[in-house]
Amino acid sequence: EVDGAARLADVVAEDRDGVTDRFGLELIGLWRTAMRAHDEVVVLRAVPDWSVWAEYESWSAADGPSGPPGTVSLERTLLVDAELSPLRIGRQPAESDRRPFTDPEGPAPASGR
Repeated sequence: EVDGAARLADVVAEDRDGVTDRFGLELIGLWRTAMRAHDEVVVLRAVPDWSVWAEYESWSAADGPSGPPGTVSLERTLLVDAELSPLRIGRQPAESDRRPFTDPEGPAPASGR
């Protein structure tokens, strides 16, 4: 439902469910899908640490919102940032940030050519 996606985006943007104050989850991104049915919302939040994530998941499973009327499904996925993630280091990584690659398999065998 298009209106349902817009309502959910408003609820999240205004933090009406209180997850910022309750858990310290920071809203990083909020998108409504385009070029489809315009009926989906994608929310990206920063979680301070694993214990907060566990507390949020427990709350969400027991007492958390199931979405506004018209919500068909609700799916959560945990993303873990990479070592050089811009959200972690506060900038786009530079080439000088790279470490040399070491193949855990060892060097490739020499070709007999």
